[in-house]
Amino acid sequence: MKKNIPAYLQWQMLPNTSLFIFFIIYIAEIIFNRGFNNSFVFFSHTFTSFYFMVVGFVYYYQLMQLEIAVHPKSDFVFWLVTGLFLYQFASFFINLFFSYIVELYLSGGMNWGISIITILRVIFNVFFYGAWVYAFICKYREIISSSSSYA
Repeated sequence: MKKNIPAYLQWQMLPNTSLFIFFIIYIAEIIFNRGFNNSFVFFSHTFTSFYFMVVGFVYYYQLMQLEIAVHPKSDFVFWLVTGLFLYQFASFFINLFFSYIVELYLSGGMNWGISIITILRVIFNVFFYGAWVYAFICKYREIISSSSSYA
């Protein structure tokens, strides 16, 4: 994806450092929870969501700073980043309020907490994949239009 983002939009934020932090958190969660079978990697998932939110914010900020017009309707990178950003934004806040949502719905006598979280995840998952499919359609149209100009 990095090679498709124009140079004037690229953000050099040491992704290796973030990857290192992710692995430390992930390994600590696995060790603390005594193995792979007993754990949902909550903190590493939340960290990853936060990281992609920050990357999305930086992308949108740099996009607003451009002096040239960008047409989001046909820009495939915009749709890739938008789908990823909104999905990770939703994941971050679902993780942040997970126990509160579950406790809220369990206290009413109905076991809807997990169901509502699942429904929210499905909605944002559909949007995520929809944005990525549209991004691939935009890229396909770009490739077709550029190859037809050579003929």
